[in-house]
Amino acid sequence: EIATLLKDGKEEQARVKTIGVIHGEMLLEIYRMIQLYCEAICSRVEIIATQKSCPIDIKEAICGVMYATPFLENSPELVKVVNMFLEKYGKNFLNESVKNNCVNKKVQKKK
Repeated sequence: EIATLLKDGKEEQARVKTIGVIHGEMLLEIYRMIQLYCEAICSRVEIIATQKSCPIDIKEAICGVMYATPFLENSPELVKVVNMFLEKYGKNFLNESVKNNCVNKKVQKKK
C-alpha cells in the first residue's frame, strides 16, 4: 500500500502511513514486554506480598508496568495494579526507579 502511494507520487500520504505502521509496531512491542512483566509479577506475587520493599529480582518488571501503563489505552486492570504498587511502595518509588535506570530503556523510548 505504501509502495503504491509512492508510485502514484503521494509521498505525504505514504509518509503518514509509514509513521502509523511504525507506531503500531512499537506499541505491539510494548504490549509484549508488559505481558512478560505481568507474567513475572504473577509468578512472584507471594514474595511481593510478604516483603515491605520491592524485591530486586522483580523490580524492573514492576517499574516497567508502572511506567508504561499511563501510556496504554484501555488498561483498567493495569491501572488497578499500578495503584496497588503505588500504595505499597509509595509515590516516589517510580520516580526514583527511573532516575536509577530501573525502567527498561525500550519501555521509556516507546511511550
